[in-house]
Amino acid sequence: MQGEQQSRNSTWFWPGTVIASLLACFAATAAADDLAVPTIKESLQITEPAAAKPRQPVQRVRPVVYQPAARGPQPLNQNVVFERSAQTPFAPVAAVIRPVAVQYAAPRQLQGFPGMAARPLMPVVARPVVPAGQRQVSFQQPQQVFYGHPAAAYPQPSVSPVEAFGCADCSPQLTERPRGGQPWYRRFKSDHAFDDFIEPVTNPFWFVDPRPMTRVRAVFLNQFIPDDSILGDGDLQVYALQGSIRVSDRFSLLAEKDGWNSLQTVGTGGRRGWNDLATGFRYTFIRDVPEQFLVSGGVIYEHTQGSREVFQGNGNGIWNLYLSTGKRLCSNTHFIGVAGASLPSDNSESQSFYYSLHVDYRLSQRWWLLWELNGRRYTESGDFLAANVEGGDWTNLGANNVSGNDFVSTAFGATARISRRLALHAAFEFPLGREDLMENRLNVQMSWTY
Repeated sequence: MQGEQQSRNSTWFWPGTVIASLLACFAATAAADDLAVPTIKESLQITEPAAAKPRQPVQRVRPVVYQPAARGPQPLNQNVVFERSAQTPFAPVAAVIRPVAVQYAAPRQLQGFPGMAARPLMPVVARPVVPAGQRQVSFQQPQQVFYGHPAAAYPQPSVSPVEAFGCADCSPQLTERPRGGQPWYRRFKSDHAFDDFIEPVTNPFWFVDPRPMTRVRAVFLNQFIPDDSILGDGDLQVYALQGSIRVSDRFSLLAEKDGWNSLQTVGTGGRRGWNDLATGFRYTFIRDVPEQFLVSGGVIYEHTQGSREVFQGNGNGIWNLYLSTGKRLCSNTHFIGVAGASLPSDNSESQSFYYSLHVDYRLSQRWWLLWELNGRRYTESGDFLAANVEGGDWTNLGANNVSGNDFVSTAFGATARISRRLALHAAFEFPLGREDLMENRLNVQMSWTY
């Protein structure tokens, strides 16, 4: 009986032990899971709704910028309005806000700051700043818009551009004149309002350009003398240097004739000598830049210090009165003309009236073609030499039988502008009708214009 009871107890012992062990393991595992695994509520981050806050009153403000011409801050744009509330400091009413470009008339120099030029700047306006992961928008409100330097270090100008300069749209000039004014030599600068004109080439001593210029020109002439002239067959070379100085907007000083002559003919042999000097002035009466039209006039006096071996130095001097004009005919074509009179101081030299015409056509920025016509009519003979021919623009022989003679020549040539100031000119000239002392002539010149 006792053995049967022990057998029954051992039969239930092992299953009970296993069940108790499983219950203990399950309890321990449940306790550990309660400490490590978050609840569904926590994993979804469900929070209790906050208590509703009362709506705050709305305050409307406008962005302002600093304007030098105004007496205080002024609204930048009347159409941009910001809304201020407790939840959103600066919430925009409009969906899209764009800064408006505002131009200011800045004075040439800020009042109270010598040497400090004002710079026109774009005014700074409030721009939205959107933090990542948020839908609300906040704005940064500018404190001041600076022009050149902070207003804290430099106070606001005391006068506006209207009071300082008498205009509201004065353009600021960011450069200053050198101390002590401009260099002395700049007052002699040429008038560059007529740079498209090309100066005449032939009749180099008396064909005066109407433009007020400061320039130096080297002149070379190679002239062939006809067989039937009083000097016989031969040639002549002239080397000269001309100059002009623009003293004012309308007045210029001239040095038109000088240089060295080399004469070789059958009748005279080889001779060398100096030219007479000719100096004078030019005054511009009409200067119309929009129409590209000029009228100038002046007087040139030819002295008598030249070498008699080359038929210079005759008489007591010659007064040359002239009137010169220039006009743009079309966009690429220009005309220059001169008319004058040569009036000797005594009867030893011939008296004449002369004229010259010049037309140039621009092919490109560097090349021009030109045509010229020169004429001289002798109105009174001299008494120095028994002859019926004269020396034209080169010399006055004082021939006693030239009254009523007409000498006319024409020329074709070109000009190459090497740089803005340097130009090379060449023209071939030949007579139309009587030849006198010219069978043909080559004119070559180089000019430098300031």
